[in-house]
Amino acid sequence: MKQFLIILLFLGGILGPPSHLEMAKENYAQKKYAESIAEFEAALEQYPLKAQAIRYNIGQNQMAMDSLPLAMESYFRAFDDVEKELTSMSHNNQGVVQTRMAKAMQEGLQKQMQAQQGQQQQPGGPNAGGMQPSQMQDVQKVSSELLKTALESFKEAMRKFPDNEQARFNYELLKRRLDQNQQQQQQQQNQDQQNQQQDQQNQDKQDNQDQNQSQDQNKQDQDSDQEQQSQKQNQSSSKNKQNNRQPQEGKGEKAEYSEIPDGMEEQVLKAMEGKEKQFLQELRKSAKKQENRTDGPDW
Repeated sequence: MKQFLIILLFLGGILGPPSHLEMAKENYAQKKYAESIAEFEAALEQYPLKAQAIRYNIGQNQMAMDSLPLAMESYFRAFDDVEKELTSMSHNNQGVVQTRMAKAMQEGLQKQMQAQQGQQQQPGGPNAGGMQPSQMQDVQKVSSELLKTALESFKEAMRKFPDNEQARFNYELLKRRLDQNQQQQQQQQNQDQQNQQQDQQNQDKQDNQDQNQSQDQNKQDQDSDQEQQSQKQNQSSSKNKQNNRQPQEGKGEKAEYSEIPDGMEEQVLKAMEGKEKQFLQELRKSAKKQENRTDGPDW
């Protein structure tokens, strides 16, 4: 605001009491920025030699309206090789605009991320209708580049006019901010790497545990199969031994009889009677021999 009024007083003091400039000043004070811009644009025709200063004032109105791209263009058109201080102020304000643009992008990105997080439990998925991760990275990259460009704008303002304390303050403030951001990013990257390494170690450990459990289970299954097979073999061997032992135990215990054919019973009885008579005759003969042997010595 102080820079804006200095230029207005400078224009009014040199060129007399211009109606358009006075109206522009009054409208700006009342925050009627569009009316102020219109009065300044009308003053361009009346004071063409002061076009750079008027364009700078137009840029001030546009920045107040958050018309940041238009303000950038107005500050650029305010550059003057003769008016070093005015050019320095224009570079400084360009840096301010670039910083505000980067901040707006970051805030918009933050809101978008929060909105997408709130949609995670809703139908359509977390990215339904939202920005993709690659798009978010592009926004962050553009924002970072804008801040670096703003730093260069403040630096250029000090080159054009070393006594521009506002530019020096803005430069040092932004430089500290960028350095802090860089440190935070580095710390975040280191933390992410550590988390990834820890996650990988945990995953490897879990994989090893799963593999060991699988091996143990396989071994238990094999042992169980072997034990079952051994039991079956033992049972089979025992059964075979029992089968082999049964015929031997049955010998002499069970007499086998043959059936006599029909009509042969009488013949069998006669044969048995004949054999019995023959057996008795042989006994008698044996007894006689014994009697004869008792009459004298055996020699």
